[in-house]
Amino acid sequence: MRTPKAKLFYKQSRWINRVRKQAMYDGNYECAHCKCDLSNAGKQAQVHHIIPLERAPHRGFDLSNLEPLCIDCHNKTHGRGTYHGVRIDGSPADPHHPWNLASGGRS
Repeated sequence: MRTPKAKLFYKQSRWINRVRKQAMYDGNYECAHCKCDLSNAGKQAQVHHIIPLERAPHRGFDLSNLEPLCIDCHNKTHGRGTYHGVRIDGSPADPHHPWNLASGGRS
């Protein structure tokens, strides 16, 4: 969850119009982890602070601290949500999957 300071940071014109775009360009519009194409990904294309903004606010605009990530890899990096239908613990996200049904042998 973003802090109020972080929310303000990501609304800055410098971030939106210069630094974020430069980080995507420098990374060839490719996810740094899975190498998927981010050129037409819209909001699915994320720019990740390697050292978190909350820990190093002075490096917020530092291009060497930024990497482009797809939303799945970004969520995985932060240990949140699901990605490709699998929870962080590796279990299926689909509640109807046999592993998630009591009658399927797992509960």
